[in-house]
Amino acid sequence: MRVIRELMTTSMGLASLATILFMVGMGAFIFLFVRRQMRRDDARR
Repeated sequence: MRVIRELMTTSMGLASLATILFMVGMGAFIFLFVRRQMRRDDARR
């Protein structure tokens, strides 16, 4: 629990948490974007 408390309260922890959330968000966006483009390309054929 100490690790979670430090992640939520210290400036370095918050910066790390923001970075982790940003990376997960960008991964999801890229995955969905590529999947959408692949489906659109298949629909054209």
